[in-house]
Formats: sequence, C-alpha cells, structure tokens
Amino acid sequence: MSFFPRPVSPAAAWADLRLALSNKSPHKLLFGVGAVAVPLFFVALFILSNTEAPYKPPTIIYAENWKANRTDAEIKAQQKIDTAKRKVLEAELEARKAKQRAFFQELQRKSKAIGL
Repeated sequence: MSFFPRPVSPAAAWADLRLALSNKSPHKLLFGVGAVAVPLFFVALFILSNTEAPYKPPTIIYAENWKANRTDAEIKAQQKIDTAKRKVLEAELEARKAKQRAFFQELQRKSKAIGL
C-alpha cells in the first residue's frame, strides 16, 4: 500500500497544499498560522539572543583543617572568635534588612498616597 502518490514532485506537492488550504474555513487558517508562528517566534528569539555571559570564576569555599589533638581550651577560644565574627555578619545582615524594609514601607506609603 502506498502512502504517497506517485509521481512525487514539487508541483504536485504545491497543488496538494493549495487543495488542502482551499477547503479550510478562514478561522482554521488563522489559528493554523498562529500555531506555526508562535513556536517560530520563540525559536527566533533564542537564535537572535546569542548573548555571551561574562566569565565569572567559581566561588571556592575552603574548609578549615583542624589538628586532631586540639585541647578544649583551643576549641573554646576559636569558638569565641567565630562567635564574634558571626555576630558582626548578623548585624550587617539585619542592617541591610532594615534598610530594605524601610524602602518598601516608603514605597507602600507612596503607593497608598496615590491610591494604589
């Protein structure tokens, strides 16, 4: 059984396409064109948006290497140092959060003033 008519030629294919499109109602053709155009649009966007991201070296996090025979006093001294560092970082984080919170409160106040 043959699925494709013989002889196959561009003229026969064009005639077959014209025949198939002439029997369709206009709204079906419109939706068919839309169904083809939307994916082609996104493919064209991907092709045309060939932007190279600048190289960013990877972030390397080093773990501290501790001696196996540390004393409890050495451990507690290091914990005090680490606690002080952590408190400074937490204070900086809270300051940034407070600044951001103030910005959004001001933005909300202005939006309420104009009726949003």
